[in-house]
Order: sequence, then structure tokens, then C-alpha cells
Amino acid sequence: MPKNWGIKKIIDSLFGKEEAACAGHDCSKVAKNVFLALDGELSPEEEKTLLADVEKCPRCLEYFNIEKAFKQFLKERIARKTIDKGLVSSIKEQINNIQAQ
Repeated sequence: MPKNWGIKKIIDSLFGKEEAACAGHDCSKVAKNVFLALDGELSPEEEKTLLADVEKCPRCLEYFNIEKAFKQFLKERIARKTIDKGLVSSIKEQINNIQAQ
């Protein structure tokens, strides 16, 4: 995907420019909120509104399910690495020394 692709271009490529709004809502706005919802960054009310919009629009529902599955795939396949506490302390100390200069 080209670097200059923003959410609007992604939505247009998925839904088509003419069909980027349907079922009385804006699909591009729904798509932006999908990321926030999957990251747990929406308020309960915003999440409720998003899910209601997603249920009204087959394209938004498909997009939501794809993103949800991809996030789950990453979660299952990527292992978190732990960092030695000594290394963390050393890096913090170096940062503090640079800031003190």
C-alpha cells in the first residue's frame, strides 16, 4: 500500500467512492472508529453507537470483522518480549543525563 494512503483512500478502495456512505451513516467515520473500538479507546456510549452503525451496514460489518480478526491474529502470533530491568534503568539514566546537559 502506498505511504500516502490515509483512512479515506482505504475506505474508498474497500467500499468504492460512490458507496462510502450508506444506511444513514458515513462509512469512513465508522471505519475510523473501528480502530478506536478495537483498541478499547471509545467510551461505552461511542462504542454502542459504533456497533449500532456497523450492524446496519454490511460493508461496515465486514470491515469491522476483518479488522477484529486481524487484531486477534496479531495478538496470537506476536510474542511480547521482556526487557532486562538493568537495560531499562541504564537507558533511563542515559536519557536523564542528556536532559540534564
